[in-house]
Amino acid sequence: MKRFRKLLLAVAALVAALLLLAFVVGSLQPREHVAASHVELRAEREAVWAVLADFATWPTWNHAFDAVEPAPARDGKTVWLARGSYGDMPLVLERLEPPARLTTFTPADAGLGFFGSWTYELEERAGGGTRLRITERGEVPNPLFRFMMMLAGPTRTQREFLRLLSTHLGEAQARITTES
Repeated sequence: MKRFRKLLLAVAALVAALLLLAFVVGSLQPREHVAASHVELRAEREAVWAVLADFATWPTWNHAFDAVEPAPARDGKTVWLARGSYGDMPLVLERLEPPARLTTFTPADAGLGFFGSWTYELEERAGGGTRLRITERGEVPNPLFRFMMMLAGPTRTQREFLRLLSTHLGEAQARITTES
């Protein structure tokens, strides 16, 4: 029995040490970040825009969302509530310039451990098609979340979003490029 307690204590001490290490390393990471990725698509800009701007249908092609539904306006701006395994994430429409630019903002008071904006920029490519660029400007106050973001990389979520969107548009082999 004593041996089991010692082992249990050793495991608990190791877990505590790893959490402390993650906290310290996360504390050394910047709270704010800017990250960008883009994809080159064959689809025309209007077709990409139609999918991107139709928030209610995002769950049909993006498994990160269980539902995306209209929510009460915030400061006179349209809001969509994205529901997923991470919780309920409000997407406040900050900027809407069809078919070229869309910016959503998730406020700090959403209680998700992060907040900031995603800007989607759609450019027509010479010879046809669209270049879709996502730029995230975010803040992660919690050092443990910053540690996890450091491990996963700041563009992981945008790359997955671009991959799923590309696949939905019939371009599963589209090349996604991380800019930062």
